[in-house]
Amino acid sequence: MLLAFSRNTWLISLLLITAVCLSIWSILLSHQINNNHPHHGEADIFMTDIIATILGQDGAPTLRVVSPDLMHYNDDNATRLALPHVTIYRRSPTPWQVTSQTALATDGLQQIVFSDNVQIMHPADSQTAATTVTTHSLTVFPDTEQAHTNDPVTITQPDTKVYGVGMQADLRNGNIHLLSDTRSVYVPTA
Repeated sequence: MLLAFSRNTWLISLLLITAVCLSIWSILLSHQINNNHPHHGEADIFMTDIIATILGQDGAPTLRVVSPDLMHYNDDNATRLALPHVTIYRRSPTPWQVTSQTALATDGLQQIVFSDNVQIMHPADSQTAATTVTTHSLTVFPDTEQAHTNDPVTITQPDTKVYGVGMQADLRNGNIHLLSDTRSVYVPTA
């Protein structure tokens, strides 16, 4: 009986330690959101496990936002997202996907600034090859389907890597323009 008590005590201790670690991680993640995007005032909305789909006037989805944590600040009408995954639908059947560590949406969703380990992905379709763009920060304007950054950018497509500094992207037609220091590398697949 003493052995069973020791196992139960060990199991309860392990569960308590796990709960404490998860609580600390959640607090640190919330603190990271606040530090990456300074704000004035207190949050008026806090939500977890967000999945929001924004529909256009025709009822078709235009934007999908997924995030484990969202904080809205009424003082500057800003919304901060942790680990956002945003889908930007367009006329093509294959939408663009944008992920990062944090994001700041202003004026509703008129402008979204993604920060830290930003990846923009688009699977191949009839007009463009499969494309992945990586950068440190990216500003997206969902209504006009435009995006830009002044940071270094890497664009990866089958057999090709293109490097540059600064980017303007039209997500409607898939046109991406690097602004300076552009170079490409052909990487043949075996």
